[in-house]
Amino acid sequence: SLDRALVGTWTLVATEEAVDTPEASRVANPRGLLVLDAAGWTFEGITRDNRQRPTPAQAVLTEAQLVFATWGGSWGRYSADAGSKQLTLRPEGSFSPSVMGREFVRSYAVTGDRLVVTSRPGEPHARGATRWTWEKVPPVENLSPGYRQVVGFWRHEIESRVNLTLKTEISTRRAPSVVVYTPSGYVGVHF
Repeated sequence: SLDRALVGTWTLVATEEAVDTPEASRVANPRGLLVLDAAGWTFEGITRDNRQRPTPAQAVLTEAQLVFATWGGSWGRYSADAGSKQLTLRPEGSFSPSVMGREFVRSYAVTGDRLVVTSRPGEPHARGATRWTWEKVPPVENLSPGYRQVVGFWRHEIESRVNLTLKTEISTRRAPSVVVYTPSGYVGVHF
């Protein structure tokens, strides 16, 4: 089932970590995009302010570890129960393979143009229960006919590289990937 109040494009306003403990803290300058469509597809991409400026403690991390520690998100299917205010996410693709194919239940509340989503303790890579505050982005008025044709979720299936000199073609499959074009003019990519 879907709660129609969730359908839309949302940008991240605030992130609070460890909200289930006395050590709860706000993340400095979080950035993110959340897309929930009427067909039950979701896209979430989140980054932290310190992504490109590691602290001295993070300086010992490799670049890959730093990216992994400061980026997050997934895409896949979702359902939402308006009565219980429970959002169930089923990631098909993610920054972390340990998230893919699992199911996560989060609580949510919609007030005006704000959506507050709270995870439960124990989600992979989370710093305790996390609370995200999102702000809804209105749809663009007068979208061009060309843009209207691409609005939606586009799953990457296969790519081909063609060598015109040798007249050869190599096809490659990737891990689950998606490109999302929203009616609000945003584009999200998990590749």
